[in-house]
Amino acid sequence: MAPKKRGLAWPGKGGGLARSEPVTEQEDSDVGSDVNDQEEVESVQASVAGSPVPSESGAEGRNEESEHEEEEDSGPVVEDASLNYISLIQPRASPTANPYCLDRRPVDQDGHVQLADFIGEMLDRLDDSVRADLIGYLHDRALNLGTACSGTDCAVLVCKAFAKALNNKLGCSLQVNHIFSCESDSNKIEYLQKMFTNTWDYSDVQHIFANTADLASTDEGETVHDQLHQGHVLLPFCGDLVVGFPCQDVSRLNPNADRWVVRDASRRTGAVFADVMSYCKKMLAPKAGAQVQFSGLLLENVLGLATRPKGTDDAGNKWHSNLEYCQLEAERAGLTLIPFQLDPGLFSLPVSRQRIWMICLPQYMISQAQVQIQEVEAWAMSLMNKLCVGIEKPRRHLDDYLLPTDHELVRAQIHKAIDVAEKRKTAKPAKVYRPPKWAAQHKKAWQRMGRDWWQATVPAQHILDEYPGLNVLTERQLDMLALMGVEYPDKRVASVEVSQGLKSGDPTARVQVNRADIVTPSGMQLVIHQARCLTGYETLSLQNIRYGPDHQRLADMPDNFLRHLGGNAFEARCCAAALLVKKSLEARLMQMKLVFQKQEVPVSPDVKRRRTIDDLCDWS
Repeated sequence: MAPKKRGLAWPGKGGGLARSEPVTEQEDSDVGSDVNDQEEVESVQASVAGSPVPSESGAEGRNEESEHEEEEDSGPVVEDASLNYISLIQPRASPTANPYCLDRRPVDQDGHVQLADFIGEMLDRLDDSVRADLIGYLHDRALNLGTACSGTDCAVLVCKAFAKALNNKLGCSLQVNHIFSCESDSNKIEYLQKMFTNTWDYSDVQHIFANTADLASTDEGETVHDQLHQGHVLLPFCGDLVVGFPCQDVSRLNPNADRWVVRDASRRTGAVFADVMSYCKKMLAPKAGAQVQFSGLLLENVLGLATRPKGTDDAGNKWHSNLEYCQLEAERAGLTLIPFQLDPGLFSLPVSRQRIWMICLPQYMISQAQVQIQEVEAWAMSLMNKLCVGIEKPRRHLDDYLLPTDHELVRAQIHKAIDVAEKRKTAKPAKVYRPPKWAAQHKKAWQRMGRDWWQATVPAQHILDEYPGLNVLTERQLDMLALMGVEYPDKRVASVEVSQGLKSGDPTARVQVNRADIVTPSGMQLVIHQARCLTGYETLSLQNIRYGPDHQRLADMPDNFLRHLGGNAFEARCCAAALLVKKSLEARLMQMKLVFQKQEVPVSPDVKRRRTIDDLCDWS
């Protein structure tokens, strides 16, 4: 019985979740990044950040005007009739849901343990039947993991924490094998080699590849160059794949964002996605005597992926988003794609990072379970709803993610700020003065607030002497902080982005108590209650990325490099939620398949379970 093809946007049901409306060009979204490079996009000026995403591409891609000229003789320009309109799933947590553990524990102390504890709390929120399914599906098994656009390889850390939580909570033994990483940036390849070899838990990466195109073009039995061992190896197979594919070409910060990239497999975003789908097709192809069965993948990208251009085609149909083309290509590859819009605030975290997380399950698993895709979507919605607590709920304290003010990395950053101030004093003035572009925008903002725009907003010298970390800020940044109503030091615990320009609305609303703005690769955040900027080391903590005892290896890495990594990385708890929902769906589908085949699920008698779980898993 084949799974039914997905229809038009299916209304939310089950577990109180619903599909949101598609992201429109007028909606604001967080500054976007993924685990691949995005410095080009992050450098776009503030005027671009507030502008709508045009439907045409830049010089590197398709131009809508020239496209119409090329297709003038071929008839009206219309959208692909085989493509469905889909929407993101936004969790709607129960109003009575309790927040996750809010105990004051510095992340720098034992962050890897805290991540496993958090996943344990997520397991507690699931029904006993779901936990029983997970035991039957995962006990004494191996999770053979591959990652692409790997960056920090946060997904590996999450999978290890997931295995630890399963053992702690359910007595379920799951081994994580880090089969391969794939990363094109040479500095990040060195980073992966440093952080994932000779590891404290003996779970070293087995291979590192430099190009997703190699994974796509290499067939079974052929070899691919391994950066780790500097030689050719047979193309490895993995059971699970996690990819944060590039987002520069769909980001709302990019004035040349292109809605055609996934459809045309063009630019970095489209090309890497096409490579991943090609690799998945090979993984899903039947293999005689295969030891590893492919169970799908997780994908991550920015909200701009779901942005639908304004207007309609010549037939009056709405244009499709890149997300909808992702869904189509996944379906062609033999996968069912379920997209969620997640933010760390849904899991009691003081961090902002809205992202699209796509759970991709093999269609064969759905078919063997003899269920419809809509049923699987409903299960996914219900599961994610149980894991989320709502952004308005209490959050962990932001200071748990920050270093002490006397930490050597904080002191080093402040010394650099003082050096910047000294260089500015000796800098020669420009021969021709040109008013900065930001001045006119700030003037209007001051006038809207009923303030005189010419009033000085640079802190007095005694404040700069007392809080020397402020010296690194430019006049524009200091003026923007004044518009936000920031004092030095501020009584509010918060971290605010100062590298981007003013947005529409009230500037004072930018400061949210006990919350950090989204971390960007080349941005700058001011910790207002400490009157200093965030270090690169702390940006990784804000993403809940901790390497256990190996975390000390970061100490000698450049601050800018760590900031770039942190700005491009996954947020670990959102990744953990997506992983747990995916594995829970797999477990349920496997149980249903076994029921139809009238097979019992073998469960080792030494598994330590709680009373209810014991009853559910008593196969005697």
